[in-house]
Amino acid sequence: MKVLTLQELAGDVVIRGLGKLTPRIKDSYEYYYENCGGREYTEEANQCYVDIGYKEPYKDCNKYNKLPKSIKLIIRDQLDDYRGMFDFINTRNNPFDVFYSYVIGGYVRNASIVLKYFPELLTQKPRYRLRNGSDLPLIRSVISGNYEMSKLLLDNGADVHAKDGLFRTSIVYAVEYKMDYMLRLLLEYGADVNTINYMTGKTLLHICIEKHYYRLSKILLEFGADTTIKTNDGYTPLLTATYIGDFNMVKLLLEYDTIVIDKDMCKDIAYFHGYTDICELLIKI
Repeated sequence: MKVLTLQELAGDVVIRGLGKLTPRIKDSYEYYYENCGGREYTEEANQCYVDIGYKEPYKDCNKYNKLPKSIKLIIRDQLDDYRGMFDFINTRNNPFDVFYSYVIGGYVRNASIVLKYFPELLTQKPRYRLRNGSDLPLIRSVISGNYEMSKLLLDNGADVHAKDGLFRTSIVYAVEYKMDYMLRLLLEYGADVNTINYMTGKTLLHICIEKHYYRLSKILLEFGADTTIKTNDGYTPLLTATYIGDFNMVKLLLEYDTIVIDKDMCKDIAYFHGYTDICELLIKI
Protein backbone atom coordinates (compact mmCIF):
# COMPACT_ATOMS: atom_id res chain seq x y z
CA MET A 1 0.00 0.00 0.00
CA LYS A 2 1.35 3.39 -1.00
CA VAL A 3 1.76 5.75 1.92
CA LEU A 4 0.79 9.31 1.03
CA THR A 5 2.77 12.16 2.49
CA LEU A 6 1.16 15.37 3.59
CA GLN A 7 2.91 17.10 0.70
CA GLU A 8 1.16 14.78 -1.77
CA LEU A 9 -2.16 15.50 -0.10
CA ALA A 10 -1.69 19.26 0.02
CA GLY A 11 -3.75 19.89 -3.08
CA ASP A 12 -6.75 17.99 -1.75
CA VAL A 13 -6.82 18.26 2.03
CA VAL A 14 -8.63 21.34 3.28
CA ILE A 15 -9.30 21.95 6.97
CA ARG A 16 -12.86 23.18 7.28
CA GLY A 17 -12.98 26.91 7.88
CA LEU A 18 -9.20 27.23 8.01
CA GLY A 19 -8.11 26.67 4.41
CA LYS A 20 -5.26 24.56 3.09
CA LEU A 21 -2.29 23.60 5.23
CA THR A 22 0.43 26.24 5.19
CA PRO A 23 3.82 25.54 3.58
CA ARG A 24 5.49 25.81 6.99
CA ILE A 25 3.34 23.03 8.44
CA LYS A 26 3.84 20.91 5.32
CA ASP A 27 7.62 21.35 5.51
CA SER A 28 7.80 20.53 9.20
CA TYR A 29 5.75 17.40 8.70
CA GLU A 30 7.88 16.37 5.71
CA TYR A 31 11.02 16.68 7.82
CA TYR A 32 9.49 14.50 10.49
CA TYR A 33 8.23 12.04 7.89
CA GLU A 34 11.59 11.56 6.19
CA ASN A 35 14.02 11.94 9.10
CA CYS A 36 12.31 11.14 12.40
CA GLY A 37 10.58 7.81 11.86
CA GLY A 38 7.41 9.31 10.45
CA ARG A 39 7.30 7.01 7.45
CA GLU A 40 7.46 3.92 9.64
CA TYR A 41 4.82 5.27 12.01
CA THR A 42 2.47 6.24 9.18
CA GLU A 43 2.83 2.82 7.58
CA GLU A 44 2.04 1.15 10.89
CA ALA A 45 -1.00 3.35 11.42
CA ASN A 46 -2.29 2.74 7.90
CA GLN A 47 -1.79 -1.00 8.18
CA CYS A 48 -3.64 -1.00 11.48
CA TYR A 49 -6.67 0.54 9.80
CA VAL A 50 -6.51 -2.01 7.02
CA ASP A 51 -6.36 -4.86 9.55
CA ILE A 52 -9.37 -3.73 11.56
CA GLY A 53 -11.39 -2.66 8.53
CA TYR A 54 -11.75 0.87 9.84
CA LYS A 55 -14.06 3.11 7.82
CA GLU A 56 -14.66 6.83 8.06
CA PRO A 57 -17.66 8.88 6.90
CA TYR A 58 -15.35 10.19 4.19
CA LYS A 59 -15.14 6.73 2.59
CA ASP A 60 -15.40 8.17 -0.93
CA CYS A 61 -12.11 9.99 -0.46
CA ASN A 62 -9.39 7.35 -0.86
CA LYS A 63 -6.64 9.73 0.13
CA TYR A 64 -8.45 10.64 3.33
CA ASN A 65 -8.97 7.00 4.27
CA LYS A 66 -5.25 6.33 4.08
CA LEU A 67 -4.39 9.00 6.62
CA PRO A 68 -3.39 8.06 10.19
CA LYS A 69 -6.08 8.63 12.77
CA SER A 70 -4.30 11.57 14.35
CA ILE A 71 -4.19 13.49 11.05
CA LYS A 72 -7.90 12.79 10.58
CA LEU A 73 -8.41 14.47 13.93
CA ILE A 74 -7.10 17.72 12.48
CA ILE A 75 -9.26 17.54 9.40
CA ARG A 76 -12.46 16.56 11.21
CA ASP A 77 -12.30 18.67 14.33
CA GLN A 78 -10.15 21.68 13.40
CA LEU A 79 -7.92 21.72 16.46
CA ASP A 80 -6.89 25.29 17.11
CA ASP A 81 -3.58 24.25 18.64
CA TYR A 82 -1.61 23.31 15.51
CA ARG A 83 1.67 22.86 17.29
CA GLY A 84 0.20 20.64 19.97
CA MET A 85 -1.72 18.54 17.48
CA PHE A 86 1.35 17.94 15.34
CA ASP A 87 3.17 16.96 18.50
CA PHE A 88 0.37 14.48 19.01
CA ILE A 89 0.90 13.12 15.50
CA ASN A 90 4.64 12.86 15.95
CA THR A 91 4.65 11.20 19.38
CA ARG A 92 5.20 7.59 18.40
CA ASN A 93 5.85 5.98 21.76
CA ASN A 94 3.46 7.69 24.14
CA PRO A 95 0.72 10.04 22.83
CA PHE A 96 -0.32 10.48 26.47
CA ASP A 97 2.51 12.96 26.97
CA VAL A 98 0.84 15.39 24.57
CA PHE A 99 -2.62 14.80 26.03
CA TYR A 100 -1.09 15.40 29.45
CA SER A 101 0.30 18.73 28.25
CA TYR A 102 -3.24 19.71 27.23
CA VAL A 103 -4.46 18.94 30.75
CA ILE A 104 -1.67 20.91 32.41
CA GLY A 105 -2.04 23.79 29.94
CA GLY A 106 -5.81 23.94 30.35
CA TYR A 107 -6.62 23.29 26.68
CA VAL A 108 -10.10 21.92 27.36
CA ARG A 109 -11.27 21.77 23.75
CA ASN A 110 -8.14 19.98 22.56
CA ALA A 111 -8.34 17.49 25.41
CA SER A 112 -12.03 16.81 24.74
CA ILE A 113 -11.39 16.07 21.06
CA VAL A 114 -8.49 13.75 21.80
CA LEU A 115 -10.49 11.90 24.48
CA LYS A 116 -13.28 11.37 21.99
CA TYR A 117 -10.94 9.20 19.93
CA PHE A 118 -8.50 7.93 22.56
CA PRO A 119 -10.44 7.46 25.85
CA GLU A 120 -7.80 5.01 27.09
CA LEU A 121 -5.44 7.94 27.72
CA LEU A 122 -7.32 8.69 30.95
CA THR A 123 -5.83 5.63 32.62
CA GLN A 124 -2.24 6.12 31.45
CA LYS A 125 0.65 7.98 33.05
CA PRO A 126 3.45 10.08 31.54
CA ARG A 127 6.78 8.45 30.80
CA TYR A 128 8.50 10.73 33.29
CA ARG A 129 7.75 10.81 37.01
CA LEU A 130 6.80 14.22 38.31
CA ARG A 131 8.62 15.61 41.28
CA ASN A 132 5.53 15.76 43.47
CA GLY A 133 4.24 12.40 42.29
CA SER A 134 0.93 13.81 41.03
CA ASP A 135 0.97 12.16 37.63
CA LEU A 136 -2.73 11.47 36.98
CA PRO A 137 -4.65 13.80 34.62
CA LEU A 138 -7.53 14.44 37.04
CA ILE A 139 -5.20 15.24 39.91
CA ARG A 140 -3.12 17.61 37.78
CA SER A 141 -6.29 19.33 36.65
CA VAL A 142 -7.52 19.69 40.24
CA ILE A 143 -4.18 21.08 41.38
CA SER A 144 -4.28 23.66 38.59
CA GLY A 145 -7.78 24.67 39.70
CA ASN A 146 -9.28 24.14 36.24
CA TYR A 147 -12.94 23.38 36.85
CA GLU A 148 -13.88 22.83 33.20
CA MET A 149 -10.99 20.45 32.58
CA SER A 150 -11.73 18.50 35.75
CA LYS A 151 -15.39 18.18 34.81
CA LEU A 152 -14.44 17.06 31.31
CA LEU A 153 -12.21 14.31 32.68
CA LEU A 154 -14.86 13.19 35.16
CA ASP A 155 -17.54 13.16 32.46
CA ASN A 156 -15.27 10.92 30.39
CA GLY A 157 -14.83 8.41 33.18
CA ALA A 158 -11.78 9.59 35.14
CA ASP A 159 -11.50 7.61 38.38
CA VAL A 160 -12.23 10.00 41.24
CA HIS A 161 -10.77 7.44 43.67
CA ALA A 162 -7.47 6.93 41.80
CA LYS A 163 -4.29 7.58 43.81
CA ASP A 164 -1.12 9.19 42.56
CA GLY A 165 2.48 8.39 43.41
CA LEU A 166 2.00 9.86 46.88
CA PHE A 167 -1.08 7.69 47.49
CA ARG A 168 -3.34 10.73 47.45
CA THR A 169 -6.66 11.08 45.66
CA SER A 170 -7.87 14.19 43.89
CA ILE A 171 -10.11 15.27 46.77
CA VAL A 172 -7.10 15.50 49.09
CA TYR A 173 -5.58 18.12 46.79
CA ALA A 174 -8.84 20.04 46.58
CA VAL A 175 -8.70 20.41 50.37
CA GLU A 176 -4.96 21.05 50.48
CA TYR A 177 -5.26 23.90 47.96
CA LYS A 178 -8.44 25.22 49.62
CA MET A 179 -10.66 24.99 46.52
CA ASP A 180 -14.27 24.78 47.64
CA TYR A 181 -15.69 24.66 44.09
CA MET A 182 -13.39 21.75 43.20
CA LEU A 183 -14.23 19.93 46.42
CA ARG A 184 -17.94 20.17 45.67
CA LEU A 185 -17.41 18.95 42.10
CA LEU A 186 -15.45 15.89 43.21
CA LEU A 187 -18.01 15.03 45.89
CA GLU A 188 -20.80 15.30 43.33
CA TYR A 189 -18.94 12.70 41.26
CA GLY A 190 -18.64 10.29 44.17
CA ALA A 191 -15.37 11.17 45.90
CA ASP A 192 -15.05 9.71 49.41
CA VAL A 193 -16.10 12.40 51.87
CA ASN A 194 -14.49 10.44 54.71
CA THR A 195 -11.08 9.97 53.10
CA ILE A 196 -8.61 9.15 55.88
CA ASN A 197 -4.88 9.63 56.25
CA TYR A 198 -4.03 6.31 57.86
CA MET A 199 -0.74 7.65 59.21
CA THR A 200 -2.62 10.10 61.45
CA GLY A 201 -6.20 8.86 61.34
CA LYS A 202 -7.34 12.33 60.28
CA THR A 203 -10.24 12.71 57.88
CA LEU A 204 -10.61 15.61 55.47
CA LEU A 205 -12.92 17.21 58.03
CA HIS A 206 -10.23 17.05 60.72
CA ILE A 207 -7.77 18.72 58.36
CA CYS A 208 -10.21 21.48 57.38
CA ILE A 209 -10.99 22.17 61.05
CA GLU A 210 -7.31 22.39 61.98
CA LYS A 211 -6.71 24.89 59.17
CA HIS A 212 -9.89 26.86 59.93
CA TYR A 213 -11.33 26.13 56.46
CA TYR A 214 -14.92 26.95 57.37
CA ARG A 215 -16.44 26.79 53.88
CA LEU A 216 -14.74 23.50 53.05
CA SER A 217 -15.86 22.03 56.37
CA LYS A 218 -19.43 23.06 55.64
CA ILE A 219 -19.31 21.38 52.21
CA LEU A 220 -17.98 18.16 53.73
CA LEU A 221 -20.75 18.19 56.32
CA GLU A 222 -23.35 18.84 53.63
CA PHE A 223 -22.18 15.69 51.87
CA GLY A 224 -22.44 13.62 55.04
CA ALA A 225 -18.96 13.68 56.59
CA ASP A 226 -18.84 11.40 59.63
CA THR A 227 -18.34 13.53 62.76
CA THR A 228 -17.73 10.53 65.03
CA ILE A 229 -14.47 9.36 63.45
CA LYS A 230 -11.48 9.72 65.77
CA THR A 231 -7.87 10.37 64.85
CA ASN A 232 -5.12 8.03 66.03
CA ASP A 233 -4.81 10.36 69.04
CA GLY A 234 -8.51 10.03 69.87
CA TYR A 235 -9.73 13.39 68.58
CA THR A 236 -13.16 13.71 66.98
CA PRO A 237 -13.82 16.74 64.73
CA LEU A 238 -15.70 18.47 67.56
CA LEU A 239 -12.90 17.85 70.03
CA THR A 240 -10.39 19.20 67.50
CA ALA A 241 -12.41 22.38 66.95
CA THR A 242 -12.77 22.85 70.71
CA TYR A 243 -9.07 22.32 71.36
CA ILE A 244 -8.05 25.04 68.88
CA GLY A 245 -10.75 27.38 70.18
CA ASP A 246 -12.65 27.87 66.92
CA PHE A 247 -16.11 28.95 68.08
CA ASN A 248 -17.62 29.17 64.58
CA MET A 249 -16.38 25.70 63.72
CA VAL A 250 -17.80 24.24 66.95
CA LYS A 251 -21.13 25.89 66.21
CA LEU A 252 -21.11 24.52 62.66
CA LEU A 253 -20.35 20.99 63.84
CA LEU A 254 -23.13 21.10 66.41
CA GLU A 255 -25.58 22.07 63.68
CA TYR A 256 -24.76 18.84 61.82
CA ASP A 257 -23.77 16.60 64.72
CA THR A 258 -26.84 14.79 66.03
CA ILE A 259 -24.77 12.54 68.32
CA VAL A 260 -22.11 14.27 70.44
CA ILE A 261 -19.93 11.48 71.78
CA ASP A 262 -17.41 13.61 73.66
CA LYS A 263 -19.45 16.50 75.10
CA ASP A 264 -17.97 16.35 78.60
CA MET A 265 -14.38 16.21 77.37
CA CYS A 266 -15.01 19.14 75.05
CA LYS A 267 -16.45 21.19 77.92
CA ASP A 268 -13.47 20.36 80.12
CA ILE A 269 -11.00 21.43 77.41
CA ALA A 270 -12.93 24.63 76.67
CA TYR A 271 -13.04 25.48 80.39
CA PHE A 272 -9.34 24.71 80.86
CA HIS A 273 -8.32 26.99 77.98
CA GLY A 274 -10.74 29.75 78.90
CA TYR A 275 -12.97 29.41 75.84
CA THR A 276 -16.07 30.68 77.66
CA ASP A 277 -18.12 31.16 74.48
CA ILE A 278 -17.55 27.52 73.52
CA CYS A 279 -18.37 26.41 77.08
CA GLU A 280 -21.70 28.23 76.98
CA LEU A 281 -22.46 26.70 73.59
CA LEU A 282 -21.72 23.17 74.78
CA ILE A 283 -23.79 23.56 77.96
CA LYS A 284 -26.90 24.30 75.88
CA ILE A 285 -26.86 20.93 74.12
